[in-house]
Formats: sequence, structure tokens, C-alpha cells
Amino acid sequence: MKKIFLLCIVVIVSCTDINTKKEQKIETTTSDSVNQVGKNVEKSTYSDFVKFWAELGNAVKNNDTNKIKQFIKIPLKILGREDSDPHFYAYESEVIKAFLFSINKGGYYDSEKDVSISNKQLLMSILDNNSDYEPSSNKQWINDFVFIKTEKGWKLETLYMNTNEYKKE
Repeated sequence: MKKIFLLCIVVIVSCTDINTKKEQKIETTTSDSVNQVGKNVEKSTYSDFVKFWAELGNAVKNNDTNKIKQFIKIPLKILGREDSDPHFYAYESEVIKAFLFSINKGGYYDSEKDVSISNKQLLMSILDNNSDYEPSSNKQWINDFVFIKTEKGWKLETLYMNTNEYKKE
């Protein structure tokens, strides 16, 4: 009887030990997959904006206003260069007009390369060359353009331009 009792105890202890090891293994696997998901989210955030930037550049290059409009958050906030300049929101009918004005008449001076770069050239350039790009951010401020990540993907939220000249047209 003692032998059976001791045998039962050994079996119970050994079964308990196996279950503990399985639980530890499961926890580790779950933990690893959670960490992996976190890494994938950061990577997909990066590649989502890179893809968005390339698609926007192609739409600008092809002058595809319907495609461009899909990349703009409506209403689009438009701000001037100075705080005293007019600022306003562009809605459905004015979004493309404001965007085209900005890419055709806006731009900046690159002191490192000693050249003026139009906003159109900027949007058709490779993103990795732009020092304003922050891969881990959900908001990208690249020269005259402020993009945000929304539930529907990346969108142009704010546009800086010469609002005094734009309002005269």
C-alpha cells in the first residue's frame, strides 16, 4: 500500500512539473509573439508612410487630381507663412485648387545643395533623402506639408503657403 501511495505522489508531482513547464513555454511564446507584433507595427508604420509618399508623388507626377484628393483630409487647414497671414480651411471644391497652387508656386531653398526646390519636386523625391521625415511618428511635417495617420491611412492635414497671393487669385 505504501508503494502505491508513493507511486501516486511521484506521478502527481511529475505531472505537475510537466504542466508548469508547458505553461512557462506558452507564456514565453505569447510574450515573444507580442513583442514581434510590436516590432511589426513600427515597421508597418514606416512602410505605410513611405508607400503613401510614393503614391502621392506618382499622383502629382501624373496630375491625377482624383487620386491626390484621396490623400487629403477634408477640411484641409491652410496656414500662411507668417502668423499675421490669412489662414482658413479648404473644403471639397477648393482642396485641389489650394494643393495645386502650393505645389506649383511653393517651395524652399536647400542651403546644403545651394538650389531652390519646388514643392512639386519635393513630393516626387525619395523620402529617405528628407531630413524632416521621422519614421516612428504618426505625424509628419515635411516642409510645407503636415501629414497625419488616420484610421483611413495617411492624409495631408495642413498646408503652408503664401496665403496672401493665393487669396488674390
